[in-house]
Amino acid sequence: MDSTWLMERRESSIRLRIGCPVWTWSCRSDRCEKQLVVEGETAQALDACKLLCGEYRVLWPKPTGLVQLGTSIAIISPHAITTELSRSGRELSPKVAELFRGATKLFRDNVVGLGKGIGPIRSVGRSLLIEAAITDTETSSFKSNTDESYRLEISETTNGRINSSIVAATFFGFRHALETLLQLTIYNDVTQELQILDKALITDSPVFPHRGILLDTARNFISVESIKRTLNGMAASKLNTFHWHITDSHSFPFEVEYYPQLTQYGAYTPTKLGARRSAPDIVKPNLPSPSPLIIKWHAVRRATVNA
Repeated sequence: MDSTWLMERRESSIRLRIGCPVWTWSCRSDRCEKQLVVEGETAQALDACKLLCGEYRVLWPKPTGLVQLGTSIAIISPHAITTELSRSGRELSPKVAELFRGATKLFRDNVVGLGKGIGPIRSVGRSLLIEAAITDTETSSFKSNTDESYRLEISETTNGRINSSIVAATFFGFRHALETLLQLTIYNDVTQELQILDKALITDSPVFPHRGILLDTARNFISVESIKRTLNGMAASKLNTFHWHITDSHSFPFEVEYYPQLTQYGAYTPTKLGARRSAPDIVKPNLPSPSPLIIKWHAVRRATVNA
């Protein structure tokens, strides 16, 4: 039997017993490859390898403009992530300010949640400051001609802080920049630390103005929880349009407070309902009246509008 193989097996068994990583990942030809850790070598986590490997690393979708990515990573503290608006810009309108606060809170929650279900996060590392400048401070709803472009720069200050500068035409570009910044942040399951690429310069704007999904829950029951997971996936992929076909002549799974008969007769089963109180968390429903879908429910004719 090969003595080298036996030695590697013995070293792996020792590392396994003392809780040390057995495997490491290295970048070869723009791909991360798995290898046994040799004696004296520090193991590298898969996510850390992917953050440093290849032209676009972990960025998705690929940015359409300039992409300059650093070759080293920094440890950041989960308790030292702050966001500031540029003082030189105009004040955000109330609606945009609300969206801004929600997006930055979600970003912090997502960063802290990177280690969820994997391991604890060590409370060590540098602070991360996100400086934002939004040109259009009034646009709070998306339209087909909304400018979604952004510029993201990550740098290291002399005092060791990690700075992330975001310049966006609208809030929607700012939100996409936060998504890109999240992609450049990882949980290292070997060191149990939050890490971020310490240098980057990215300019990006979408190629297609309409990037969306049509979800038909009239013909296929999908729970509210599943819909929210779909929306999270859309946000991660920087999609911008969610068309939710809630009801039709096939079923009426949406609960209407003043017409409970519609759901009683229209839902596939009593358990297959789109919760009325949860729907506004997803979208503001548009249920036109009179509507052909209501008229087709002959069993509840008195609760509908006859056209």
